[in-house]
Amino acid sequence: MLGKHPATQCELCKVSEAVVHVTQITEEKILTSHFCKECAANKGISHFDKSIKTSLHDFLIELGNEPDSPIALDVQTTCSFCGMKVGEFQRTGRLGCPHCYTDFDSYLKRILKKIHGSASHSGKVYLPPNPNSYQLEQKIQFLKNGMTRAVEREEFEKAAILRDEIVKMKSETSGGQ
Repeated sequence: MLGKHPATQCELCKVSEAVVHVTQITEEKILTSHFCKECAANKGISHFDKSIKTSLHDFLIELGNEPDSPIALDVQTTCSFCGMKVGEFQRTGRLGCPHCYTDFDSYLKRILKKIHGSASHSGKVYLPPNPNSYQLEQKIQFLKNGMTRAVEREEFEKAAILRDEIVKMKSETSGGQ
């Protein structure tokens, strides 16, 4: 919220210099608002003294240092293969080898759950320009799972879109063979 914006006046009091800059992004538009500290506090905007641009190290430490945090892990815990310590991961944001993912699994899952709300991926499946039948079937299965979840949540319009995409992919697959 704090940033280097040209000197602007607070949108509410029109007297003080705006030092808190809030950008709201929706599907339709981007709205930027500028407030002085007092007006921002009155609007309930908190933590404006703390820069959002913190380091990954500080972010990971903060996640693990919350009271009663299930994410806390001894920074001396090491990878059984490369010897990397959790503390080093917290400092650099990079793991040392593929085995780190296994050895720090519970820690990484808790961080992902804290950040994304889930430890499993539910995004889109990449389909290369000339996919083979296995890749197409994988994409179709992903769409079917999404359609099932949409129906369970009673998001019928989304389910219909996914159904149409499945039908289209199946017709392209059978037409091309």
